[in-house]
Amino acid sequence: MAGAGLNSQSLLASSMSVYGSRNDRLTEKYLELGQLYDRRQWHQVMDALHGVVQDEGLWVDRNVLDLYRDFVEKFETKLNPLRLVLFTVAASRQHFTKEGFEPASQNELSMALEFMQHVASKAFLSEEARIVANMCICDYLVQMGRESEAKKILEEVGAKLAQLEGSGAETTVKSSFYRAESNYYKKVGPAGGKILSNYCRCSSAVAVKD
Repeated sequence: MAGAGLNSQSLLASSMSVYGSRNDRLTEKYLELGQLYDRRQWHQVMDALHGVVQDEGLWVDRNVLDLYRDFVEKFETKLNPLRLVLFTVAASRQHFTKEGFEPASQNELSMALEFMQHVASKAFLSEEARIVANMCICDYLVQMGRESEAKKILEEVGAKLAQLEGSGAETTVKSSFYRAESNYYKKVGPAGGKILSNYCRCSSAVAVKD
């Protein structure tokens, strides 16, 4: 990524000009991000980014999406892959205009889906980070009525989680699977049958251990 050779002023210029004048706290956060970036303190940069997505008072229109595209994506290989994906999952919700983010229109869901597919395609992601990204994709597919595609992803991820069993996979990763699986079943109902037969026994074992 070319971003490591650029200064924060050039990377954050667009976001500062579009959003900074509308939220003083956001301006302070962007300045903090810039300082951390210039010092190459990547862990602290990630902490600050999560501070933005966890505080909806810092959400202005699509500023988190723009922050990712104009700033974070330029040096994202320096960041923890799992935490990066969690940031992008939150950012993807800015495609939705309605309060509470749901129900979203098909167009909004399509944009959010494409954004997360772009994230999930990154070659540098760890297996765990890619799973979380794919579970977000699965959720959007279910909301769009594309259950068969969601089912395929769930089955593939279920098999991968079975392989990762005992490797210390983070709770966040497992939780993202359970949440997506639950959302799928809520949509298809009992008639969905035993669609996750490859993972049923493994998920039960993990639930007991956790």
